[in-house]
Amino acid sequence: MDHWIKAWTSNKNSKLENNPIIPILSKLKDAIFAFHQDGHLIFCNEKFEEKFLIPFHLESENLNFTFFSEMDIYQDITDGIAQVYQTQNAVKLKGFHLPLNQRDLYYDITLVPLGEEVLGTGQSGVMGMAHNVTEKKLNAIMRTDFVANVSHELRTPLTSLKGYAQLLASLRPDQNEMAKEAIGKILKNCQYMENLFTNLLQLSWIESQNKIKKSLALFTDIFLNIENELREIHPNKKWALEFTNAQQEVSINLELFEQVFMNLIDNSLKYSTHSEIKIKIKLTKDSEGIEWLIDYHDNGEAIAPGHLPRLFERFYRVDHARTHQQNQFPQKRISSGNEVSGTGLGLSIVKHILMLHRGKIWAENREHHTHFMMIIPID
Repeated sequence: MDHWIKAWTSNKNSKLENNPIIPILSKLKDAIFAFHQDGHLIFCNEKFEEKFLIPFHLESENLNFTFFSEMDIYQDITDGIAQVYQTQNAVKLKGFHLPLNQRDLYYDITLVPLGEEVLGTGQSGVMGMAHNVTEKKLNAIMRTDFVANVSHELRTPLTSLKGYAQLLASLRPDQNEMAKEAIGKILKNCQYMENLFTNLLQLSWIESQNKIKKSLALFTDIFLNIENELREIHPNKKWALEFTNAQQEVSINLELFEQVFMNLIDNSLKYSTHSEIKIKIKLTKDSEGIEWLIDYHDNGEAIAPGHLPRLFERFYRVDHARTHQQNQFPQKRISSGNEVSGTGLGLSIVKHILMLHRGKIWAENREHHTHFMMIIPID
């Protein structure tokens, strides 16, 4: 057998030893490994031994999945393998952290099921490939730190500027229309900058997370806190929530999902032209019973179809004037008057929160309304 591959199996009927794919795997720079359903390591290449075993004094010849799973650093991998066995679907682990003495490493790991036809042992297994993304991860960490530092440095003079503007506003500038208008613009732009820094920090933090804490909560619990807050932000708006099949327990990070619907409902209240806004939220299971499907929409007009694919890009805004010429409702626009415009980051934050939950979101038009469709795993 090729020098770079070490293979073991308790069943001599295994087809892996003579499988022509083995020499190919030996040449890959990614770490490759596979476990038998009975817990034994079937094979691994030298890169896996070098990075995942030797630094932790593990020997591939005697490695058993039970021993492997008892090490805290490999908890995410063992959880992922268990999920593959349960669902027989591929699982991806992004940004897996491997602490080494010389340098911390980060890997994107893909786990796939191995069927009986591959092993030839009457049992199944799991194969994994770990791709080194350390440089990408470190760049992302550096970017997050940069955004945090810049935001912190700019918040201090911005707070000072806003304070002086509020002081000037208290000195009755209403006697001078020009001063009143100038102070109003200063305060409006200060608030916009504050919102922008807050959203940038939040988005950077979300992007830097590989794993979140989830717990079971009633879906309607998401709205207990944010409803009162939204009514304070939009005191002159008449709106109501209508739920379908929402008395269900979902596995989520409650705080992050509050932010999802805070952003969606806030957009509905900001930009709807209706005197009374009706927001409908429907929760259903998919046909296989492994995912929740969430359908969110309001009674506002649909967004122009050409904008839908780009709604979740950061800083993307629908052109206000052009949208109205098309008699379409702008979901993300630059506001006028005293209203503080959006930062263009709200829906991007929503998308990344869904991604943290191993879910996704998209927008589609149905019957003159735009529906925001979300999917999250039931587990």
